[in-house]
Amino acid sequence: MDYKNRVILSIFLCIALIFSCKKEVDIKYYKGMVRADLMLKMNDYQQAIMISNKVLEEVPDYDFAHFVKGKALYLSGRLEESKTSLARVISLNSEYPDAHFLLGNVEGQLGNFTKAVELYNQELSLLNADSTLDKQKFVFLQIGRACTELGNSEKALQAFDKVLEIDSTFADVYNEKGQVKEDEGELEEALKLRKKALLLNPDGDYHYQIGLLLVNLGRYKEAISYLEKAKLKHPNFHGVYYNMGRSLIALNKDVQGEQLIAKADSMQNRSAELAEARSKAEIDGTLKSWLEYARMLHKDNRYQESFSIVKRLMKEYPNNKDVKDFIEKAGRYE
Repeated sequence: MDYKNRVILSIFLCIALIFSCKKEVDIKYYKGMVRADLMLKMNDYQQAIMISNKVLEEVPDYDFAHFVKGKALYLSGRLEESKTSLARVISLNSEYPDAHFLLGNVEGQLGNFTKAVELYNQELSLLNADSTLDKQKFVFLQIGRACTELGNSEKALQAFDKVLEIDSTFADVYNEKGQVKEDEGELEEALKLRKKALLLNPDGDYHYQIGLLLVNLGRYKEAISYLEKAKLKHPNFHGVYYNMGRSLIALNKDVQGEQLIAKADSMQNRSAELAEARSKAEIDGTLKSWLEYARMLHKDNRYQESFSIVKRLMKEYPNNKDVKDFIEKAGRYE
């Protein structure tokens, strides 16, 4: 899952610690789920799933447990499993807070954008006058994004404008409106909107998109200045190097440009290898697969990502020789 969706989840998805099953839930299971929720907030998704599963063995219809499990599965990238858990939440309690929103995100990640819009609208219908405007604006934001993917620019812009009625300084919305305008071929208007997003949030992740627009507008020198800043944030993203290479070639700096394009090609191939390794680890879930993926990330100097995997493996397999050997050789983790 990408960064801006994680930000949305961190702001929007505050789990309501409520009991809504028809049968009263024993306090020990409630305490277990409070612990699972804490693991979730600490990004220990595997532990959150394990605790939820144990509780669900005893209380199969506990909506809170299905929600925590569904959210942990979503954040782990296990979308189909997450979809099943969240659908179960809604079947148990059709008014469960945030369940339709999160399931909408899952459907969107799976490419089911029409279904996502339907779920987001159901979430809106559950928000009452006492609900925070922040919740509403993030639902409208996701509706706009889904409509953009569906090619319905009119509905997308309507949703984004609803967000701006709530918060006119929300930088991401201007960036999203820029995407709509770019899709419609209005590149200058798209550039104006994305630059406004960057003005409102100078630390925002907009440099690459602005740089790409400038490349397509033929403003190569200006494009390079934005792409250089994008490279600082995304040193492993092949698109940055490719478009810098295009720009340099257009400025008659063929050798430098071709070198960057060759680097981009190599990085793209490596990205495909990493994606395949991650997919294999997520599907089979074995120690061997996850450790191999961690090794590949470490080799590419992506230490933080590698460390997050190894940290989880250390908890699950505290006495495993392969994990210990990797930690010792990596040095970074001592």
